[in-house]
Amino acid sequence: MSDQAIHSSSRFINVTPSDTALLKYDGVALSCKGISFATAGALAIKDDVGNTVVFPNGSLAAGVIHQICTSQVLSTGTGALNIVAYF
Repeated sequence: MSDQAIHSSSRFINVTPSDTALLKYDGVALSCKGISFATAGALAIKDDVGNTVVFPNGSLAAGVIHQICTSQVLSTGTGALNIVAYF
């Protein structure tokens, strides 16, 4: 887990979950510092050491920025919709 302070985000992207593609901003692969989604559902991500973590449907609220640091939102296991990553 990162010990970096959480600051306001200045960059954002709409996320299309993918089992192969990393999150990118301006073509550069980056780890985001927050995730939100408009429609609740399970969220599957890779953690900072490459482990798959699945947050079950109902464990994360829609419409909230969750302080989740990840470089990949997986399509397999993700049901949440309209996902935004904050950098």
